[in-house]
Amino acid sequence: TEKFKKDFDSRFISSEKIFEKDINRSKIIINTCFQTTLYETMKTGIPMIILFNRKTLNIYPKILRLKELMMSNKIIFDDPLKASEHIKKIWDNPLEWWNSDKVLEVRELFSENCSMETKNNLKYWKEILQNQTYKKS
Repeated sequence: TEKFKKDFDSRFISSEKIFEKDINRSKIIINTCFQTTLYETMKTGIPMIILFNRKTLNIYPKILRLKELMMSNKIIFDDPLKASEHIKKIWDNPLEWWNSDKVLEVRELFSENCSMETKNNLKYWKEILQNQTYKKS
């Protein structure tokens, strides 16, 4: 945290120990990678912007169309200045953009293609793991 304190104003460094609490008090979430945090925060319903570097992003070919839809609906940006312009434009009411019909449709596609949500995730994964563990050769 000392590096963050040096690089950023202390107003921008949370002392919260529970990730979800910080996320839930956010007006807009900015993600910089396609990893666990993105998947967790996408489910919150809080408006999100994703910044990424096209040169280093490796996307599974089946979801390239989804990436393009996310870019055209201003969820994903590869240019921080354009992301900043979008944030300034929606700042007064980001939920209006985030809950618009087109963005909701893209968010649903993201869930369908990138998330394995079930009614009971614990039971689902328990059965998967038990089947793998007890599988007879």
